[in-house]
Amino acid sequence: MNSHKKYVNFLLMAAGAVIWFLSQHFTEFIIGRFQLGRQIGVAADVLYHALPILLGVGTYLYFRLNTKIYHFCSDSMSELIKVHFPTGKEVRMGTIVVIITVLVSGVLLGALDFAINAVVKAILGA
Repeated sequence: MNSHKKYVNFLLMAAGAVIWFLSQHFTEFIIGRFQLGRQIGVAADVLYHALPILLGVGTYLYFRLNTKIYHFCSDSMSELIKVHFPTGKEVRMGTIVVIITVLVSGVLLGALDFAINAVVKAILGA
């Protein structure tokens, strides 16, 4: 679990950065929408810069200090390392198999539809 510590920390910092970015956007929107710059002056500037930073750092610290979240992220990283990604040759062969299967089933279903259509027309005398 400790071997993935730097990746998990990077993931948690990225979560904090996303919260910082979103909160900065919404703080700017709220300050502009309600014209808080006129009403509270310099405090609006402090609010615009300090609140998103506090929320981003707070998010990182909350995720980092919460053992359930940290262990979940670490275990997820361990499982991701075990994933086997197919090679280019395996992808090409799988694609060819899918294309052939679709074509064969399309031809068979088309023939079956044609046969059933002919039988129904014979029965109805059309």
